[in-house]
Amino acid sequence: QKQEAPIVIVDDINLPGPLIPIQFSVPINTDDKNASYLRASFEAERKRNVGKINEIGEVIFLSSNTEDPEVPERSIVTDEFFTLLGMRPPVSLTRTLDPHFMAGFHRYGEIESFLIFKTDTYDVARAGMLEWERTLEDEIGTFLRTPSDFRYATATDATINRRVFTDKVFKNLDTRAILDDKGNPLFLYAFINRAYLVFVTNPETLSEIVTGLSARKVTK
Repeated sequence: QKQEAPIVIVDDINLPGPLIPIQFSVPINTDDKNASYLRASFEAERKRNVGKINEIGEVIFLSSNTEDPEVPERSIVTDEFFTLLGMRPPVSLTRTLDPHFMAGFHRYGEIESFLIFKTDTYDVARAGMLEWERTLEDEIGTFLRTPSDFRYATATDATINRRVFTDKVFKNLDTRAILDDKGNPLFLYAFINRAYLVFVTNPETLSEIVTGLSARKVTK
């Protein structure tokens, strides 16, 4: 948190492009790092982000490239991301996901976080997500937000009266959301055009991602 370094722009033709248009990018190296370190690094980058209002930034998780010595670093793929971050989605879900994913930040008042995955089998992916909901708060929620945001009032609540996902409509989109005590979303997920699985901490971020995916489709 003591860092005040400028935002890094990653411009490397060897790295895959972002899934939506971005204004900046931040690298995080994953070599020999455990899940706690990587989660803390992501949160630290989010807290020190100084982007302008409504700017979108990509966080690129990098690893040493042992297959091509001329390309020293590569972006990790979806399966590696889940493993390195200590996430355990159903195999039925991960089999539908493209190796290229996107993590990032959206400055809307506070800094919001998001994840975007591409799926080639919507029905299977949706069923997998419903199964994953049982542990999604601990695995995805505490990655996108500060873990203390999910603190329960009592130990009994944490084990018996845990939050559950509900169907909510935000920005005219069907989502599944976990809400706080005031009815505001802690985080939510949605399938966009049956092709993209998106996790966000704020409905406004979801709206920006939908716009970005539309722009990508047009300019592709």
